[in-house]
Amino acid sequence: MIVQGIEDRVIGVLLGLAAGDRIGGPVRMALAVAESLRDRGTFDPKDIGARYIEWWRQGAFDTGPTAGRVLELGASGMALDDASIQVDAMEGGLTAGCNPAHRSAPLAMLAAIEDSRLPHAAKAEARLTHRHALAGDAAAAVVVLKGVSPSN
Repeated sequence: MIVQGIEDRVIGVLLGLAAGDRIGGPVRMALAVAESLRDRGTFDPKDIGARYIEWWRQGAFDTGPTAGRVLELGASGMALDDASIQVDAMEGGLTAGCNPAHRSAPLAMLAAIEDSRLPHAAKAEARLTHRHALAGDAAAAVVVLKGVSPSN
């Protein structure tokens, strides 16, 4: 059995996301999460949201329709929280996309987030663009699975 250090595991998660992402958008959003965690040393949804908006302004692609609408509103000056609520209302509550599940794995790599808090962090991150509870639940499942130690 090969025992990996934390840096190897982080790189492995990001490479795995990139390998599974044929178009590039979800992995770019995951990288924004990872860069925020690295730079801030903590989970900061406002910083992550600002990074998403900056990426959107630079010509983002493959966000999916829900995240795309939210980021478009955010780039126009609306707070992401308000934008995600508005898009959810416009879509009749049908905003249970898989984008948050694709981008949430880096949360499990930050030791500053206790394992018991990972689902909460994933759900809060998911709500940046997707208000439906299923989007947050799927993201929470990803971080719980990614956060499981190989020795468990």
